[in-house]
Amino acid sequence: MNNKQEIKYEIVNSDILKIFVIVFSFFTLLGCVRLYYMFNGQTVGEFVQNIYPYLTVTNNSMHNLTRPWVLFTQMGSEISVMGMFSNFLWLYMFGFIIQDLKGKNSVWPLFVIAGVLCAIVVCICVAIKSTTLQSGFYYGMRASIVAVAVAAVVFRPTYKVFQMLNGGFSLWILGVIFLLLSLSMGQLDIANTMAILTAALIGYLYNNVLENFFEKIQYKLNNRETEAITRKKSKIITPKYNSNMVVNKPSNVVEISQQKMDALLDKISVGGMESLSAIEKQWLHDYSNKNKTE
Repeated sequence: MNNKQEIKYEIVNSDILKIFVIVFSFFTLLGCVRLYYMFNGQTVGEFVQNIYPYLTVTNNSMHNLTRPWVLFTQMGSEISVMGMFSNFLWLYMFGFIIQDLKGKNSVWPLFVIAGVLCAIVVCICVAIKSTTLQSGFYYGMRASIVAVAVAAVVFRPTYKVFQMLNGGFSLWILGVIFLLLSLSMGQLDIANTMAILTAALIGYLYNNVLENFFEKIQYKLNNRETEAITRKKSKIITPKYNSNMVVNKPSNVVEISQQKMDALLDKISVGGMESLSAIEKQWLHDYSNKNKTE
């Protein structure tokens, strides 16, 4: 496998890239809508108030119950460029380690499941008391990344990162730094704190209690991809008679082409010489005579 093929293989099989493509596409779409609001003289606050109730978990429990899709869309509803960059930087640092040690389809199931479960926890907090979500909206990738980070740290706590800096330091140190930053960023209301703690718990259980569950998901996903590739490779495309290529007028040596000849040969292979019309037989006869004279 040459370098180009290796790069292509890594891109196709990268969990982190799959997450990036989906989330960044959603981020770009939100950016376009935001620009539309700005060009129409509306503020970012108006954009958030009009759009975010349909994409994020809010402090209105009735909204959350009637819009179940927000459990998924909230993960891609970041509008800050620096916030998005920071999220993907952390995701790459921790997610790459899990993917490198456990293989493809080991990161994104954890990322999605943790994100959904944390959003459900926030919905429960809001249902108990709406003021637990003081910011009004719950969204973003941070909880999902916390789950991935804790899973990586628990799986290989002594894994050396940033080895170019005097041999590097253990992964658990980076994990502690990230967890403290996650708890200190933004408003520390009850709902967001519970989401972060839930994500940390899921990340911890990923390597023990939930290990078989995630391994089964990974096994099924890998098998499905392998079967799809096998079917694609084993599929034999046989030439079929194309009804659009019938010869329906007397032959003319000027019009003879390989395409027409292939159409006739396909028809013969399907139904034999008897399937040819009188005009088609004459065309084939003239074609043969032309080749003899040449």
